[in-house]
Amino acid sequence: MSRPDLILARFEEDLGGASWFSATGSGAPPATIREIGLYLEGLGQPAGRVETVEEWKAAGAALRREAWNRSWWTAEQAEQRALTARIAAVLAERSVARRLSAILLAAGDRALTDATASLTHAAVSDPGLAASAAGAAGEAVHQASLAVLAGTADTHPFRIKLRHFMAGHWPLGLFGGAFLLL
Repeated sequence: MSRPDLILARFEEDLGGASWFSATGSGAPPATIREIGLYLEGLGQPAGRVETVEEWKAAGAALRREAWNRSWWTAEQAEQRALTARIAAVLAERSVARRLSAILLAAGDRALTDATASLTHAAVSDPGLAASAAGAAGEAVHQASLAVLAGTADTHPFRIKLRHFMAGHWPLGLFGGAFLLL
């Protein structure tokens, strides 16, 4: 495995260019739709269709319905456990754990600030929704960090998911046969 400190430095640098939640409600270009399909296929989930949720309130309503596809969530959790086991020795190094914790904390703080600003811009006051969005972004950062440390390709599902968060969207998840993207 390459040096974890260099891998994390590059990962942190890439995160600095994130535009958390800046493209919410703007629709999904064809390339995004194709990549979300690859993300789902990489998790062994049916690709289905990608639907854009046009506004924050609709995203909140979708999440509150709790109608998300549990097999998708289970597949993500299984992949996260597999990556963690694969790089357990690296994660056990104190310097790596400290550096990774700092990266995750900074990304989560910035995602919360940006989610709150995006909601304010949309004239929506919902601190819980902002916290949910930031939490989902933080989870995506964590998952992608595991994939990066494991040396996976750019086409790994967690790396794809993070790219769309960083591009300003919120990949909400798989609901029935549709993947929702704010």
